[in-house]
Amino acid sequence: MRSNMDAFPEFLAIDATYKLLEIRTPVYVMHVEDSNGDTETVCVAVLVSEGAQSLQWMLDKFKELHPSWTKVKTIMADKDLLERDLLKESFPDAKVLICVFHTLRTFRREIACNKMDITPQERDEALTLLQKMVFSRSNEAFEKLQEEFDQTVCQEIRSYYDKNWRPIKDEWYTGPQFMSENFNNTTNNRIESLNSKLKSVIKKNSSLEEFVCSLFTILNALSDERDHRALTSIAKRPCKPPSSPEETMYQQSLTPYAFKLVRGQMHLSTKQVAIGHQADVFTFTSSSGNTTTTTTDCTCSFWNAMRLPCRHVLQFGRR
Repeated sequence: MRSNMDAFPEFLAIDATYKLLEIRTPVYVMHVEDSNGDTETVCVAVLVSEGAQSLQWMLDKFKELHPSWTKVKTIMADKDLLERDLLKESFPDAKVLICVFHTLRTFRREIACNKMDITPQERDEALTLLQKMVFSRSNEAFEKLQEEFDQTVCQEIRSYYDKNWRPIKDEWYTGPQFMSENFNNTTNNRIESLNSKLKSVIKKNSSLEEFVCSLFTILNALSDERDHRALTSIAKRPCKPPSSPEETMYQQSLTPYAFKLVRGQMHLSTKQVAIGHQADVFTFTSSSGNTTTTTTDCTCSFWNAMRLPCRHVLQFGRR
């Protein structure tokens, strides 16, 4: 676990699962994403409770065991305010994001007719706008939808939004700030998948001894599967050989997973046309609005999330 954290500390996801132990304690799982796009578990913690003292102990112990915690750039968690506040205090240089699935689920749970005394039509209109806001990829698109939301929804819904969501908008809508260095992760589906595998192997309400034995069994099995996939991807001969010296260079420098992403961007780069330029800076259009591009940097969502050469940088480099 320590070697995985040392190698891939940039993105950290955290979630809790329940009902695995007969003593009814929550089990917290943390993971990172490796260079093959696979999930690597770096922490499993059994806590007595979900109170501030227990959570703080877990985070302190995690930092003690993983000195590379200072390199964490992005943390994905749920909407729990206590957990998020402690994460922000413990990782002051990292941004803490809310899983999109949890965001939408919270909207549906809290903006309800029986909770707010609103009509089904008012609820549906608000939820539709909020979903569009969540998936906005540019600040301009989000602000436009938020303005429509403010003018459309009833006071009860707007008060709830103003109190709980407006101040932290960059933590839940998938715009430039959210996507920056998150490796295109917008949900905690990776941990949810791991949790479901844990529950499929570990019996419900297991003893602590049974839990630990089953936990290491499944973690070792998953590690073997990842190693096999990594070796297979390296040994596999590509069906389509590189079509240019540029492709050959990237294929030799990147993992197969990263090269596949960059090759897709290389093909898209041939369709990119700059709409303006000044000195060594070019402007392109994209789904997240106009992008500013140099030979080593870009403001598009792909570069922002992956920190790999994007279609705009590749097009710029050919000039």
